[in-house]
Amino acid sequence: MTVVVTGASGFLGAAVVRRLSSSGLPTVAVGGPQLRQPVFEHDVTWLPYSANFAALAHQIAEHKPSTIVHCATHYVLSHEPSDITPMFDANLHFGTCILESLRTSGKHFVNISTYFQHQKTGKGQSTSMYAISKSAFSSIVQWYGENTALEVSDLTLFDTYGPDDERKKLLPGLLACARSGTTLELRSASAEVDICYVDDVVAAIASVVSERKTGSWSVRSGRPITVADIARTTEEVTGRRVVSKYGDSLSVAGLPTEVPPTLPGWRPNVELTEGISRCWQAVKDGA
Repeated sequence: MTVVVTGASGFLGAAVVRRLSSSGLPTVAVGGPQLRQPVFEHDVTWLPYSANFAALAHQIAEHKPSTIVHCATHYVLSHEPSDITPMFDANLHFGTCILESLRTSGKHFVNISTYFQHQKTGKGQSTSMYAISKSAFSSIVQWYGENTALEVSDLTLFDTYGPDDERKKLLPGLLACARSGTTLELRSASAEVDICYVDDVVAAIASVVSERKTGSWSVRSGRPITVADIARTTEEVTGRRVVSKYGDSLSVAGLPTEVPPTLPGWRPNVELTEGISRCWQAVKDGA
């Protein structure tokens, strides 16, 4: 049972590779050449990402995977014209080539989606072109699940955090301030997020792989927390002030109200204080 994980250079993709390979599954990691190759403790086959998507999809098929976990994505909050091609290549073209190359195989394709694609502005519109591209690909995945031999799953993730996260996200930014002794200003104290520790999110993905679950689900804590509470917890864990002040922005999009149901049989185990403590320890160890 070979599993292919795309986006293996990224924070989540690398964590999925580590979890699946540590369980003894032969694992093929597809990662971008522009990023450094993560260190894996177990035997993993590394397949460099290529812009020749048809050829790369053929290489993936040659490994005869039973499951493909598609974590690859290109995130852009507010796009420029130059962002369109790389964003659509990563979020639409690449995954569709994989689906097409395996359409008659009966394989299991697990798509990793984002809550952004369910988020709407006050006018009922999508919040970004990124959200539109991810939503469009979910529709493509659904089509292949209904019209080909492929078995498909679509997992909507909310905010994921954990040690060694180098993304430009809220918690890494707060911890960086704690480490450097600086502070930052946040746009809004009352904005809510739904945040899950990476081990819990990866456990959900692993269960979908091992049990070959199909359908559309979400992976979330179900316990929204404000930005101010995350900052306050970070200050309590680190013993350092990290926020200078909060702005009064009213333009921060809220959490979506209509998302797929939570994955059956799964629940998060790592509480926020414990999760931030683990992240802070990793920051101190890497200092």
